[in-house]
Amino acid sequence: MFIKIKLHPKSKKKHIEKIDEEKYEIWVKSKAEQNFANKEMLTDIAFFLKVDQKKIKIISGHHRPNKMLEIKI
Repeated sequence: MFIKIKLHPKSKKKHIEKIDEEKYEIWVKSKAEQNFANKEMLTDIAFFLKVDQKKIKIISGHHRPNKMLEIKI
């Protein structure tokens, strides 16, 4: 399963908004430095989708706000 993420780092509040079945917007408190925001995003989306974090992988967009994730079910 593939999903698209728009990540908003350095937000005041953590929040996940589901746009549709394959698109999400995620706000995290971490900065977009040293992979902190990506790690927090992976933790948050794993909890939100009730999936083990080890089953989620960033396919594209490591250094961009728009990302593609692969989730192995």
